Amino acid sequence: MSRETQNLVLFLLGVAVLKTTLDGSFMRYVKPSLEPYLLISGTVIVVLAAAAMITDIRAGGPSSFEHDHGHGHADRMPWLLMAPALVVLFLAPPALGPGSFVERQVQPPSSSADLRAFDPIPQGTTPEMTFSEVLQRNRLDSAGTLDDREIAVRGYAVARADGGVDLARIVIICCAADARTAKIKLTGPEATRMTDVGSEQWWRVVGTVIPGSATEQNEFVPEMRVVSVERTTAPENTYSY
Repeated sequence: MSRETQNLVLFLLGVAVLKTTLDGSFMRYVKPSLEPYLLISGTVIVVLAAAAMITDIRAGGPSSFEHDHGHGHADRMPWLLMAPALVVLFLAPPALGPGSFVERQVQPPSSSADLRAFDPIPQGTTPEMTFSEVLQRNRLDSAGTLDDREIAVRGYAVARADGGVDLARIVIICCAADARTAKIKLTGPEATRMTDVGSEQWWRVVGTVIPGSATEQNEFVPEMRVVSVERTTAPENTYSY
């Protein structure tokens, strides 16, 4: 691979990292907390590539050996290294969501050593909680702060084999490569309203999580008695963390 190709690939890679970070699309692939690291790394890559290009230009371009022999014998395959950067720049893949197949289930730690008392849930209006918080409180909260508390949670519907419906959301630990599906089993008459609607529809579900309902036998899926459901739009960031 010639120096010009190396510099161009490096430059496009840095631009792709900066572009996805600045327009927010990086959250389709990694956690929001990684934003400053992406900005720094993208900037460093672009600066290094630009410095290499400027150095070569000041030196008069490629060496005579590279000019005489490089083009005749250079392997064109290295240009394919630019494909991922070009895809991200001009055809960014969407975030994982209702149409994605993610087989792995979220399974919070369940040993007694992991149990701890969570902060109390504020009294008053029905609090809206993330999927991750519901799972953690249901499995790890020694204080039982979810018991008999009406909460709200958002997600999309997934049909069960028994004709029922689960509320689901994609959870990522670090990036989309380790994505897992988090589910809450919905029960009650109100839940049946969600069975005849497409899986792309997002819902806000209000109900009470049944204590101890998430077990190893049901892959740690908690059960919620549904009080009400309403359709809602998909959030800007469809992942839970």
